[in-house]
Amino acid sequence: MSIYSAMRSLKKSRLFKPIRPYLNLLYHNPETVIINKDNFDYVEVDGFKFCMNDQIDSIQRVHGNPWFQGVRDTDIALDIGANIGAITIPLAEKAKHTFAVEPLFIDELTRNIRINELEGKVTILPYAVGESGKAEVEFSSKKATVHFKPFSEIAEMVGSQIDFIKIDGEGCEWDIAPEQLSGIREIRLEFHLRRGHKLDDKVKLAHYMKWFRDNNYEVYKEWGLTPLCVPFTACLVLRASKR
Repeated sequence: MSIYSAMRSLKKSRLFKPIRPYLNLLYHNPETVIINKDNFDYVEVDGFKFCMNDQIDSIQRVHGNPWFQGVRDTDIALDIGANIGAITIPLAEKAKHTFAVEPLFIDELTRNIRINELEGKVTILPYAVGESGKAEVEFSSKKATVHFKPFSEIAEMVGSQIDFIKIDGEGCEWDIAPEQLSGIREIRLEFHLRRGHKLDDKVKLAHYMKWFRDNNYEVYKEWGLTPLCVPFTACLVLRASKR
């Protein structure tokens, strides 16, 4: 068992539960508030509502967030790795139509679309991106057997030109070649350098960066480290806009 798998198992174990509140005190951050989800029906961020669940800490601000810059009201948007809709919901408010690819948090995403009254502007595609087939997937509190579809099939389901794309699929980005993003004006990507694949991923990342340069994109990058309990050594947040 790898170190990150062992740490994840320990964190989820019943033995760990009694001491978790005390460990949280060691990482006190005055900018972070821990709340009991049973005490709230939803949280509201910049005018958007999100039902309470254990993914709430992934909700992002919309105002001033560069990931939402460049969205047009005529855009067809594709959100890969939609989770509970932190990106999907604001995109749907602005874009003409948004397609949300999410294999695990479908119920939570559906509820958030509904409470924001965006049912007619979002289509959920209940798949993971990768080689066709089925496999067990685990992310945070969710674990299930999900259906995988190649990016080319996902794009066919959209059925029209994609103008804005966000990809944050915890590693699925490596199954998408940059050439498949041809014609997309706004690209938002999280690249996860996988443990055991670091050199291969760096080669693929270099190919992506060359493709962006060759196709006249303006690119902004920000690196971040990841904890030992996840199967990635680092994460690159990237914004690319067609000049």
